[in-house]
Amino acid sequence: MPKTNLGKGKTNGKPATERFNDVVFISFPLDVEQKQAIKALQWQIEDYDTTLINLNDAGYKVSLNYDEYNDAYACFITPGKNHPTNSGFILTGRGSTPLKALKQAAYVHHVLFDGDWSAWRDTRRNDIIDD
Repeated sequence: MPKTNLGKGKTNGKPATERFNDVVFISFPLDVEQKQAIKALQWQIEDYDTTLINLNDAGYKVSLNYDEYNDAYACFITPGKNHPTNSGFILTGRGSTPLKALKQAAYVHHVLFDGDWSAWRDTRRNDIIDD
């Protein structure tokens, strides 16, 4: 039976695949002004549609799900494996609804980070989730 290696490195001369734990989650803690700016954005359904299309066209995967630990909906933006700046990262946004979580993640991605998350690392936040 061939050896398997779920971590980084090589096994039997072949590169091993990266594990889920090999990514860095980017959970940016928003200050009061940033939260107010996001809340002030009055997005229509077309804005969510355009955001999803643009992220998809740029090679990102967007997933939404309920995060029991934070008691909020979570949006996860994941770049393709060979993304020039964001490979190995997952950007998160949270909100009281799935659409608010998407709006927060998109705001952080586009406005605060200008599309480059590489300067940030996981900073778990325990503040109140509201957008």
